[in-house]
Amino acid sequence: MDWESKLDIVQYRKDFQKLDDLKEENVKNKLIVELFKNLGYSIFDFDFEPPVFERQRVDFSISIAEKNQILYVETKRGDQKLLPKHIDQIISYLYKRGIEWGILCNGKELLLINHNITSHPNNEHTVVNKVVFNINLFSNKDVGYLKFISKEFLFDKGITNYFRDIAQFKALKYPGNNNPSWSVYKSTLVNFFMFYGMKEKRYRPLDEIRVDDFEDYLRTDQKNKNNLNKKIKSQDTFNNKYSHIRSMLNELKANNKIRSHLFIEERAKMVKTLNTEAVQRNTGIFSAENIKYAITFLQSGETPLRDTVIFLFCIYMGLERSLLRKLEWGMFDEKRQNIFVEHRRIPIPELLRKQLILLEKENKSKNIKGQHLFYTYYRKKYNPITESAINDVFNRFMKINEDWRDLSPQFVRMNLIKILFENGMSIEKISFLTGMDLIGISKLISQDDIRIKVNNSNEEFLSSHPFEKILGTGV
Repeated sequence: MDWESKLDIVQYRKDFQKLDDLKEENVKNKLIVELFKNLGYSIFDFDFEPPVFERQRVDFSISIAEKNQILYVETKRGDQKLLPKHIDQIISYLYKRGIEWGILCNGKELLLINHNITSHPNNEHTVVNKVVFNINLFSNKDVGYLKFISKEFLFDKGITNYFRDIAQFKALKYPGNNNPSWSVYKSTLVNFFMFYGMKEKRYRPLDEIRVDDFEDYLRTDQKNKNNLNKKIKSQDTFNNKYSHIRSMLNELKANNKIRSHLFIEERAKMVKTLNTEAVQRNTGIFSAENIKYAITFLQSGETPLRDTVIFLFCIYMGLERSLLRKLEWGMFDEKRQNIFVEHRRIPIPELLRKQLILLEKENKSKNIKGQHLFYTYYRKKYNPITESAINDVFNRFMKINEDWRDLSPQFVRMNLIKILFENGMSIEKISFLTGMDLIGISKLISQDDIRIKVNNSNEEFLSSHPFEKILGTGV
């Protein structure tokens, strides 16, 4: 993101204040052109006042040759408020040239407009419905959205398309700018798609987004709120957020904007592994017999080595999807006997070590050049594994038993903590093995769990007490 180091919004504001004359040409040439250069667009791709239709000309366009796209930018005086008629003007330009994205800017306010957003027939808000972002360049809160105007986010990675989809939902369900119901949805939708877009680092079709992805967002959101001492105490809070996402996808599907989606369950069935005070646990699935059967079952798949190693890492260390995706061969010693992760050296069990060696040989035989452990074959090339592909590994277990439908890396991780504790592993070793901090462990291992374990222990109570010799003398 080289453009981030060049974008100095404080200096931009100072430059605006220095303008003696806020006429359109000054604003365009001295501010807006420079702004877009700093957002990653090359000046060599700028075309000033290109023709649109007959005598109409847009202020400037930016060609995105590698995407076969063009961005139209229309500027106004620095002291002129941006009005619906100005939005209508650039929309007409986009329509006449078949261009999707346009910008309207007066130096203080920047509107990102998408011509492809549609409204219901005879809707009086058709023009404003096409606005994806309305950014006040003098608002510290708003300028955080400027990254979605950058070439990287708008065209190269397409992450901004998630916000186009949000605007499309709003245009259909809550058109206009004064609908009070919209504010209820906006926060959830913006926060979720910002999280998802930054995690995936590209645009994925909405029908590929899984409930597991949403649960990851909830966990991250909950963790952030816990760090700020803002605990979420109601399961309804989670379920409401799920309903907001599901409503958006249902509306887009009903209007033929997407073909399908994966948020099928009603909210009452949602988030089986996530709770507000403690994670729901079901250790019955994790018997030695079931684990052996699961490993055997994975051997029958299309990618048996990859899937088996993923599963073994989950049941051994409780690895999450994000870390599974990041695993590289450089994190292991030469004989694959130890893994070094987050300043921890963790020994590799023999079964996992043997599978790792076989997987490494298989990757080389497939001529995979990268250093990651896990890959998927997509569009005639091997790419680092996605979270969706990891989810698919666990979804296969439903073929064994319908009761295993909850299995996921997160579900395994949460149950593994309790199983390790019940089998005698100390809390500090559990933390070291899994990488979970003590706050997280405390939500999974209760005081009752500790009481039961100690009461059932045959270990001499004072054996590890530093003052045992004094306390045990009877003096």
